[in-house]
Amino acid sequence: MGKQDAAMALVNEYKLNIENIAAQNVHRKIKPAVYFEEWFDPLITGIKWVSELIELAGGIDIYKEHQNASLAKDRIIENTNDVINKNPDIIIASWCGKKFKKEKLVSRKDWNKISAVKNDFVFEIKSSIILQPGPAAVSEGIREIAKIIDQWHLSKS
Repeated sequence: MGKQDAAMALVNEYKLNIENIAAQNVHRKIKPAVYFEEWFDPLITGIKWVSELIELAGGIDIYKEHQNASLAKDRIIENTNDVINKNPDIIIASWCGKKFKKEKLVSRKDWNKISAVKNDFVFEIKSSIILQPGPAAVSEGIREIAKIIDQWHLSKS
């Protein structure tokens, strides 16, 4: 199609965006624990690229051990108490094409004990910009995660 130069420019723009966000977080000594919820019943945590974006944006994915499981069934959190025990600082939900209902998440049994719930650090990122592999995740998705993490850092200062 003769668009090699334009394609490379776009790829370089994405790489620069990611590198800039990652560079802003290198100096931070404290990184928030982040729980990403892809589905609500059963609880399913984020796929590999979401975990990677959380880490690049300056957070710690509390379910990083699930990141290599490409199938959702392999990322199911069997016991909701596990999330409570991991006590994330931030919760990000993206219910895979279904509208996120914050009240449904925060009203789960004993979830009021979680730091993210207590401090109202529960957010939604639309699935169209985070759960689809491709340009949206590495452009808009990582920016959204970085904004949330920046907001958390501001609340701590």
